[in-house]
Amino acid sequence: MIDDIRKKAESYLTTKRLVHTLSVEETAVKIASFYSVDENKVRIASILHDIAKDIPIEKSLEIAKEYNIDISDIFIKNPDLIHAFLGAIIAKNDFGIDDQEIIESIKYHTLGKENMGLISLIVYISDFVEPNKKVSNKIKEIIVKEAMSGYIYRAAFMVCVEKIKYVISEMKYMHPDTLFFYNFLCENERKCLLPNS
Repeated sequence: MIDDIRKKAESYLTTKRLVHTLSVEETAVKIASFYSVDENKVRIASILHDIAKDIPIEKSLEIAKEYNIDISDIFIKNPDLIHAFLGAIIAKNDFGIDDQEIIESIKYHTLGKENMGLISLIVYISDFVEPNKKVSNKIKEIIVKEAMSGYIYRAAFMVCVEKIKYVISEMKYMHPDTLFFYNFLCENERKCLLPNS
């Protein structure tokens, strides 16, 4: 089944995107090995996380309207964000995926979401730290070390912070879900660090 999904996904992705996708899969499986999660779900979510990324923006907006995805001003001003939501639809409709852990992982791998499940956190982190991603190797190493030491929320927090810094540096619009996710992770991290909290 995994091989079939991987093969079918190739027709949706550019060569560059496919290289990234396979690297995310490999990274996610490596991180997942430190947790009690279903490896097949991790693989499927990783393979399909960017399945809609190469759809042109105009077409993405059309599909979003067709499926009643709430297109806020943030999506209009930063349409790159839509692909994760469309990816969840494509995973369901074109690949027959109905597992909610997988769908959630695809849908929120870019913005994050409060109370994300473990598989979603693994895909969120792996998308950022995979070897081909143009991010400082030192930062990636620290994040991977945290994730593989059982500190998955701390690793996700670090990714979230780096993403927010990037959005600010590029003067892009910030989606509220990212801020909610940051606050959720921040609270979680404070509970881990502060005595009697």
